[in-house]
Amino acid sequence: MNKNNSSALNILLITKNFTMGGAEVHVCDLANELTNRGHNVHLVAKQGMQRQSLSKKVNFHPLLISDLLFLPNLVRLYNLVRRENIHLIHGHQRLGISLAVCLSKLANLPNVATVHGQLKYDIRSPLIRNHVDKLICVRKVTFEEAKKNHRLSSITSLILNGVIVHPLSYKKHPHTLMYGSRLDKRHFSVIAMVIKDVMPELLKTYPEAKFVIYGQGTHAEELSSLIKSQSATRHAIDYRGYTNKLGAHYQEASIALACGRCAMDALCNGTNVLPVNVRALGEIVTESSLSNFMSNNFVPINFQAPSPEMLLKLIRDYFDNYHMYDRQLINLKKNAMNHISLDSAVDKVEKLYWEVATRS
Repeated sequence: MNKNNSSALNILLITKNFTMGGAEVHVCDLANELTNRGHNVHLVAKQGMQRQSLSKKVNFHPLLISDLLFLPNLVRLYNLVRRENIHLIHGHQRLGISLAVCLSKLANLPNVATVHGQLKYDIRSPLIRNHVDKLICVRKVTFEEAKKNHRLSSITSLILNGVIVHPLSYKKHPHTLMYGSRLDKRHFSVIAMVIKDVMPELLKTYPEAKFVIYGQGTHAEELSSLIKSQSATRHAIDYRGYTNKLGAHYQEASIALACGRCAMDALCNGTNVLPVNVRALGEIVTESSLSNFMSNNFVPINFQAPSPEMLLKLIRDYFDNYHMYDRQLINLKKNAMNHISLDSAVDKVEKLYWEVATRS
């Protein structure tokens, strides 16, 4: 489907939150790009920081979404669907998917569901599984699991999330680490490990090293307090709060400690990536490992949980061999952009929309 097609759809996107999570950033980018292509997009979510990045052409409907409010929200959304002559409904994550599927059946409209996490969590209800019209998985492991399900096999597509590539805006600093995320308990535990256990040792060898952190969330104050408590190393830790242009800021860093959406942002904006989350620590992404990491949304699969010793070892190895890793970036960035650019991802989603809309 090309951008100049005169046909337009009235699309309703539903997601629970609209803050810094990878799914929320994806929904924001998807809404903006669909609007750029001439579609009439309505987005339902809780108020959040992504509003700063949302195009004014997108019709935003703030709504507190929870299990307790499911039925009242269903009524509100049914009225919205009728009032705005919606053609299809696209739900993201568990509650967004459940609302989208139930609403689509009430209104006799097609639905699309995107699983950003685990299949068994996002569409765990047999009722929802039996009434999804089209399913999108953003990770290969989830896609393969869905293909084993008789009901889901024929309706499931693997569409990797797409990211925006920013113009070169910042000078890269060779010994700068960067972490950008929602500051919840899980992300904070990894950041705290780097601050308390990795940076003091890293600074002994690389006294110019910096750790830059972007994010906002429930543990923001705890992070600020932790940084202040590090009298010997706090000069090397720079917490900058929230940004709606994280991809551009990754250009400053030598290496991003990231997985999921943040890893994609970093690679497509010319920064090497060490995939890490609270459950697993991967290896620095190289040309030979790119395809595997990319197919699983840059979430390290089948790796051990991070430890200070392994984090320090991998970061030291990267700094020791900085020029070697830096040389691979040209091909890494090019290959990543070929598969996970926003334009390519929305092409696939838009094609799927037309398939389900014209079939109904």
